[in-house]
Amino acid sequence: MIAADAVICVDDRQHIMFFNLGAASIFGYEPSDVLGKPLDVLLPKRVHGAHRGHVEGFSRARETSRLMGERREVFGLRKDGTEFPAEASIARVEIDGKVAYSVVLRDITERQRFEQENAELVRDLRGAVSARDDMLSIVSHDLRNPVNAVKMLAAAILRAKDVSAVPAEVTEHAQVMLEASRQMDSLIQDLLDVSKLESGRSEEHTSELQSLAYLVCRLLLEKK
Repeated sequence: MIAADAVICVDDRQHIMFFNLGAASIFGYEPSDVLGKPLDVLLPKRVHGAHRGHVEGFSRARETSRLMGERREVFGLRKDGTEFPAEASIARVEIDGKVAYSVVLRDITERQRFEQENAELVRDLRGAVSARDDMLSIVSHDLRNPVNAVKMLAAAILRAKDVSAVPAEVTEHAQVMLEASRQMDSLIQDLLDVSKLESGRSEEHTSELQSLAYLVCRLLLEKK
């Protein structure tokens, strides 16, 4: 059998009965190296006891199969001694009183790397958005102070008690300054409103984007 995933069959003593080419590629063993040996050879020593307990518990359960993702993450041990994270599904087969287990195992090292890189990109994006918002807040504050000053002075001129004492040219300039300062104040407010809106949308869709990125990465990996 040729498959990208590891397909392994073990007997009721958890000795390896079948080891496909996918398993050979993932673990680094030839089938002849592991056939007849305990499944423990493919697992880190620190999980041997827990793994036996899981299999024994599964053997007593009513269910005959558990799909990938229904259990917590498991770990495999390659021939060179390196560990790797994996997902595994297991099925129990009973024939004439004899029990065997089939295991399909998938190396998720690359998927985890993609997920980690995606999480780092999301953190960087949030940091960049936060820095941009801080800068906009400072800039808008620094702009508003002189704009407000111009607006107040222009309005004071136009509200003068003795308007006739103010030259017509000054009054016209004051009116232009007042309108321009109001437009500038409105533009600053629009800039802040857009920033807040984009920030809210970013928070709202972050989880959806992470899920989408996860699915895309998984599809790319499965096509390899």
